[in-house]
Amino acid sequence: MSNLEAVLADPQGGQNVLKSPGYRIRVFRSEIDGQPQYYSLIVPGRIKLGNKLPLMLMVPGSFIPARPFLEGRIVASVKDVYKYRALAEEYGYMVAVPCARGNAAGYDMRENELLSVIADIERYYKIDRDKICGVGACDGGRQLLLFAAHHPSLFAALATLRPLLDPSGIESGAFNPPDPVELIDNLSHVPQFIMHSIGDAVHPASNSIEFARLCKSKGLDVTLQLTKGGTRSVQTEDMEEAWWTFVTGKKRIALPQEMTISARQIRYGQAYWAKITGIADMTRLATLQATVDGTSHISIHTENIRSYELLLDRMPKDLKRNITISTNGTGHKPANYSASENLFPGLTARHFTQESNQICRY
Repeated sequence: MSNLEAVLADPQGGQNVLKSPGYRIRVFRSEIDGQPQYYSLIVPGRIKLGNKLPLMLMVPGSFIPARPFLEGRIVASVKDVYKYRALAEEYGYMVAVPCARGNAAGYDMRENELLSVIADIERYYKIDRDKICGVGACDGGRQLLLFAAHHPSLFAALATLRPLLDPSGIESGAFNPPDPVELIDNLSHVPQFIMHSIGDAVHPASNSIEFARLCKSKGLDVTLQLTKGGTRSVQTEDMEEAWWTFVTGKKRIALPQEMTISARQIRYGQAYWAKITGIADMTRLATLQATVDGTSHISIHTENIRSYELLLDRMPKDLKRNITISTNGTGHKPANYSASENLFPGLTARHFTQESNQICRY
């Protein structure tokens, strides 16, 4: 209330109050339908404002019964607020807990609001883009993994508690999206921490064990911690201590030498320095694998993709000015992106698959 009074008494000077450390409930207008979207934010006081701050994005699960954000558990649990505030001070992270359309699990609108929360925070604070991590429990863990698989270049690390997953579905052919399992190759550069109780009767630990096995078989960095006990034996405090320890200090890999992008929608087909721009069959998963070979060649392998783009201004820095590109074994003409050509700062070169075998430059 004192913060509100300060803003009302001095709107110009009161803006500094909104940027000060502490606990906040913030709201912004959705760019989709103009509806108010709420989230809570904790800003640690021990870090000097104006410096870049790491961010922990806590993706909530589904709450029963569903309630408006201001009447729901995230706001009503004063104990959690004090606990998160203490952890934020100890580890030096901002903590954001969004409403994200409530129980809209897996919907595109929810993911859009998660991105909007980060954008709204950046209106007032400098986020360290190399130190954004995500955490989530139960269905919130599944939603976090799905969101991260759609936006892998956003995250430095992920931590989940008993995530609601079905890793066997993708292998048996019974896969029913949305689920992050078929997209795990996208997370090849994002370390993961998973905690699960062995005796969990609601979400069996075998799902997390199989998910971790599948991730490791593909070379992903996954740490699985199993605990003794039943469904609720993993206390929130235990998980929080474990996830803070895991994510602290992790930095995003912004310019990987190789990557995989799998997507069912074009909107989720961009990561790092590549972008899917055309899917051949919208009923099937599209996959692009890109590898930087040495300093002058990029190998591309595609499945179910009509066209793609390479974002030249985001390429690994050790690439030479002139590069050659091969798609599914077919070579292209050299792509020259020398600054002397006075090309646009956001230059992209669009490369088609071997069906058309041509290259366009802008």
